[in-house]
Amino acid sequence: MKKPTLLTIFLIVFIDLVGFGLVLPVIPFLAETYHSTGWGIGLLFGVYSLMQFLLSPFWGGLSDRFGRRPIILASLAGSVASYVIFTFAHSYEMILVSRIVAGICGANIGVATAYIADITDHKNRAKGMGLIGAAFGIGFVLGPAVGFGLDFLGGIQAIGLGASLICLANFILAVLILPESLPVEKRKPKVAFHPMMFLSGWDRAVKSPAILLILAISFLLNLTFTTWETTFALLVSDLPAFHYNEREYMPLLIYVGIIVAFIQGGAIGRLEKKFGEKSLLLTGAFLTGASVILMPYAPGFITLLVLLFFWGVGMAFSRPIMSSLLSKEVQAEEQGGIQGVSQSVGSLTRILAPLIGGYLFDVYASLPYFIIAGLSFVALLMALAIKPRHSS
Repeated sequence: MKKPTLLTIFLIVFIDLVGFGLVLPVIPFLAETYHSTGWGIGLLFGVYSLMQFLLSPFWGGLSDRFGRRPIILASLAGSVASYVIFTFAHSYEMILVSRIVAGICGANIGVATAYIADITDHKNRAKGMGLIGAAFGIGFVLGPAVGFGLDFLGGIQAIGLGASLICLANFILAVLILPESLPVEKRKPKVAFHPMMFLSGWDRAVKSPAILLILAISFLLNLTFTTWETTFALLVSDLPAFHYNEREYMPLLIYVGIIVAFIQGGAIGRLEKKFGEKSLLLTGAFLTGASVILMPYAPGFITLLVLLFFWGVGMAFSRPIMSSLLSKEVQAEEQGGIQGVSQSVGSLTRILAPLIGGYLFDVYASLPYFIIAGLSFVALLMALAIKPRHSS
């Protein structure tokens, strides 16, 4: 086996997210084919995150005992199965099953984060975590673009088949090139299979004020990010200055994705070394809050681009820094469980945000943006209490 590298795990996560980005935009349209309600469409998104919320700590705990590689491989194999079900689904219920399977097997991000923690020291941890964000940014730009082309070739079924083949190729690639990152001597000596295993990592989290603080900040900022992602399309289609349709809306997402990918793909490491993790987190929380509260009042396209630039920078700063700070609070044998808890917290926000954001938008279009701006500033105040670890 080769030595574990950041490039290897980045490649595996990136390809997986391209497949994910292929399918995600077409789920509402496929659900409408079977005359699903808006609530039913929301359920297809929410059930995926619900499964991740329930099972991410479980998979993370398994990776602490058996290593990262087998859990990542199992997750990739599960992704292939979920997309195959999606491709040949002929009912709403089968689409729902495919989303449940995808959520159950969606352990790769939390375990990949633990993988990065295994192979980086404290000095380079933020840079390593930034690669996960870069994989998200590039994957969510490239995935929909590839899906757009496949749609012309064979419609939604071609998109599902394309995602299946991409994830199958990724699984084979991982078998061939992904080495284990957690040495046997650093693994948990045993694992007991019992119901409490689904709470793996939470026992450690609740006993540490530092971990709880980081998780609370993560919850607030992720709720901010996900609410924006849920309602931004509604906002730009509703604003008098825009009234954008889907084709005008997608380039804005690509624009933000490029900003996030550029910063998290390389700049974050240099910025962290120069300014420190805490400063970047504070800056990120401030930029997200300040930019999002002004978005409902953007008078034109250029102003909106400027606000989206600062929003993207804020996201790019905050997400990897939170993962990096969290990873430094635990030992190697606890990384999987704690990162699983972190992914669970993220999944919880992705369950709540579409429901909360949609309801608030129906009440008043600008209301979600006032609320999430407030959450960003609360997170900023909480981040002032963080005491970064400087040991390597």
